[in-house]
Amino acid sequence: MATLLLSACANNNEPTTEPAATLPAQNADNGDVIVADTIRYNVNVIPIEDYEVESLAHLEKQKLVDMIFESIYMHQADVHDFSTGEKLSMDDVKTREIEDPRFARELVSALQFTEKWAYNTTTQHFTKDIISVHVAYAVFDDTTFVAHRAGIVVTMR
Repeated sequence: MATLLLSACANNNEPTTEPAATLPAQNADNGDVIVADTIRYNVNVIPIEDYEVESLAHLEKQKLVDMIFESIYMHQADVHDFSTGEKLSMDDVKTREIEDPRFARELVSALQFTEKWAYNTTTQHFTKDIISVHVAYAVFDDTTFVAHRAGIVVTMR
């Protein structure tokens, strides 16, 4: 199961608990131990701090962002507005992306991943299943980065 969620932004809604993803059946009896049934972390995909330049050196940001949006437009993902929780259609997302410059793909600045982590005691490998990703957008004051704007929550089907 793959999913997208990101938020370096405040959410004024009541917190929600997402159901934990289940591991694929082939992993059920082969030594997988769930070490985090839900874990969230942020990734700034445009470097803000000096140390992030090196951390992001091998990230193909535009390819990642394009793939997220392609999954939406190919009806492979569900999308909600992060701030309101409203379910968005593919057309809603496309309209927002084209007509509102605040939501241009090029301004995607951060992703918050919600994942499930497992450790296989037999192979000693970790598995990370993405549950959702929140996409946030950069806010600038002239050319200076100011903050991340809450965007959309993408959940892969």
